[in-house]
Amino acid sequence: MEKTTITSYGGVHANVGDLLVNRLLPNRYRPAAGPSAFPDHGYPSEHRPNTPGVPTGAFAHPHRGIATFTCLPAGSPEPCDGHGHTGTVDAGGAQRMKAGDQTGER
Repeated sequence: MEKTTITSYGGVHANVGDLLVNRLLPNRYRPAAGPSAFPDHGYPSEHRPNTPGVPTGAFAHPHRGIATFTCLPAGSPEPCDGHGHTGTVDAGGAQRMKAGDQTGER
């Protein structure tokens, strides 16, 4: 019979722009899950509805060449990209986005 080892890790708090997330990787048991896997848990937060505003870059972080996948158990955020494009994600839904090259060209 093979021995099975189970490890539980609660993650660490990290700020991503104005959002607080629980970052699961890297940790002391697993330094990474590949070059582009970031399993973060976003804590509940409240935002004013219908105020996407003009992107200022204050929340900018690199996503070049990767895809993001978001599962949403509650709420309906309206993410805004660097070009001002928006899209609503409804509660119970998911969103997949492929990041561009960050040059400002389409």
